[in-house]
Amino acid sequence: MEVLYKQQDKQKYFKHYMSFLEKKQLPLSYHPYIIKYFHLIAKPIEDKSFVVIENQQCVGICYCPIYEINGKKHISNNGGYTPIPIGENERITKHLFNLLDEIAIQTSCSSIRLYVDSQYSTQFINQRMMSDTENMLLLKKYGYIDTSSINTIADLTLPQEEMRKRLRKSYKPLINSYMKKSCYSIHKITQSNPNKDIHDQYVHFHHLCSGRKTRSDESFEIQYQMLLDGFATLFGLCYNKDFIGFCYFFHHFHYVTYHSGADDPKYEGSKIPIYHLILWNAFCDFHKMGYVSCNMSQPSNFSVLQGFGDYSDEKQINIASFKRGVGGGLLLLFEGLNILIKNA
Repeated sequence: MEVLYKQQDKQKYFKHYMSFLEKKQLPLSYHPYIIKYFHLIAKPIEDKSFVVIENQQCVGICYCPIYEINGKKHISNNGGYTPIPIGENERITKHLFNLLDEIAIQTSCSSIRLYVDSQYSTQFINQRMMSDTENMLLLKKYGYIDTSSINTIADLTLPQEEMRKRLRKSYKPLINSYMKKSCYSIHKITQSNPNKDIHDQYVHFHHLCSGRKTRSDESFEIQYQMLLDGFATLFGLCYNKDFIGFCYFFHHFHYVTYHSGADDPKYEGSKIPIYHLILWNAFCDFHKMGYVSCNMSQPSNFSVLQGFGDYSDEKQINIASFKRGVGGGLLLLFEGLNILIKNA
């Protein structure tokens, strides 16, 4: 059994890593595009990611970024949680977790913070990868404290009428009434009809909504490159032929992730249900294309504190409520914390 670290031979590493990703059809949280995106937001001080090779085949992967926070090192996503190592079988998985522990000790890390991607642990019967019990036991088995929270996932396998029933009661007539008006239209930008000007308008709205530039130009460039490569779709709402709002989605294999939304602030207070219209139309479109689920991500909280250290302010709680209103269902987000006492 060979362990190949990314820093040893990047080309060989990515060859094996991508072959495993394709074979297992893992969610976007494992894709190099997403990893690169997060590294642009906050670059780790070290990247100890590795693959395990047996009989010339990749049998396991482990994404292992190390961040320094308040003078302490952590294997984490900038203080948050990073996806669990994935092995071909239980023997390989055990080896991956053991290697992860060794890396943490060698690099004087205070903790390892892992989560099970909600779409990898999906509760949809025909696509089930791991059961809830398996998720919980996997992290506890290797010494992790259960710090699980909740996540919001839209089930795209349901018939469209059933999806409609999951809309909040007040949202159904709202969406219907506006979609009947000829002055509103939904536009879909994909790999087959890319438009940099429209993408740039989304970026402009993003800056306007935030009141400032919140992330690097490179992060937006990655989004557009993902669109060009078929991993992203941009939906926009037009009012009288002018765009007034956008939603960016990432997708791979069976899975969709709602990544980002932005709208023209001058329509704030207009009562136009910008995101209701875009998300509902996007869900219907992804449903027709055969996608299984849409991860609506954080925030998903009902209250200020949900689970272990998962804080939300009033704005985030309202966003979480909106996500549930447009058809997002709640799933457990399995998270685990391994504290290395000697380094804590």
